[in-house]
Amino acid sequence: KTVFTKKQLKPLTKDESDTIFHGFNSILRKHSVSDKPNAFNKIFNLFLAKLYDEAKGEDMELEFHWRENDNPVDFQVRLINLHKNGLLDFLEKETEGIQDSDFQYNSKEDLLEKKKKMLKFNNVFAIKDVLDDASFDENQRVLKDVVKLLEKYQIRYPRKQQYLSDFFELLLTTGLKQEVGQYFTPPPVTKFIMRSLPIKKMIMDDINNEAPKLPAAIDYAAGSGHFITEALEEYQDIINNIDINKLTFPKAKTAVKSWVADPYNWASTYMYGIEKDYRLVKVAKVGCYFYGDGVAQIIHGDGLDSFTTSKTYKGLLSKNINIEDSSKAQFSVVVSNPPYAVNDCNDDLEYIGSQNEFTLYPSLTDKS
Repeated sequence: KTVFTKKQLKPLTKDESDTIFHGFNSILRKHSVSDKPNAFNKIFNLFLAKLYDEAKGEDMELEFHWRENDNPVDFQVRLINLHKNGLLDFLEKETEGIQDSDFQYNSKEDLLEKKKKMLKFNNVFAIKDVLDDASFDENQRVLKDVVKLLEKYQIRYPRKQQYLSDFFELLLTTGLKQEVGQYFTPPPVTKFIMRSLPIKKMIMDDINNEAPKLPAAIDYAAGSGHFITEALEEYQDIINNIDINKLTFPKAKTAVKSWVADPYNWASTYMYGIEKDYRLVKVAKVGCYFYGDGVAQIIHGDGLDSFTTSKTYKGLLSKNINIEDSSKAQFSVVVSNPPYAVNDCNDDLEYIGSQNEFTLYPSLTDKS
């Protein structure tokens, strides 16, 4: 009955971060959830819904919340619609939500029953398999416990929140199964690699002129997004420590001031990740929000796609078509840990037209 708003959310502390992680595992054990990779995948869907909910104004009522006198059907419909809006807003993916106008009904009870029937076929939040009324109720109990565990904490911040980042790493290392050549690069390694690159010199060279910009970076096999999030932090730390009095051009000073005042507002223009695994695309995008404002371009596509005919490449990627002249390349930094061992990949490559793009393609064998 009490309206629950954004200003009532609690910032995450280290102790609470640990409590939430152990709370997840306790809930899964308590409800005998055996398929852990599926459960953690659904939990990332919940994070996507909550991130979208937290974009509201301070006094607006939050929907990611188990309300007093709530019912399982309306509760899950709210989550489904938050997830739908989050996918559209963050990843430009259109899915179906559930609205009252979708149904013809005679009474409130009739409407609830028809919504419930639709929910049984929607597995976005099926932490446990839903086959009938009994399994719907079992999954609802798990879902309710997880939402009540999360609902009171803030997970969207303007800058990296260390305890949330640590919590995210725990979720990744314990919850996501790595397969088909996937290996998530540990954050200490991505940090070392980013700091081994002459990023500061490159940034200063690109900023201090009449048309200030930043060196664009890309990870073409982004996985869970560790290189992207590390690059976001490295760039912003360098920007924050630039002495604008040493800059020659007025436009350069103005650009740096705006990037310091509004951290990461540059990321959607200069920071890109491509990932083929849709599950990991969601994980990487959620990870970007855990490390800051989440505006890096995370593209669901193939890193070996065509620059000229790709249906998913956009922004600088779609402009990166002059492959004969490297001086006109759009990206200055490429960091990646691509899948090195994927058997029988020829079909996938030919589907996206790689045979027309790469001069080395004729050398590719079934065992390459």
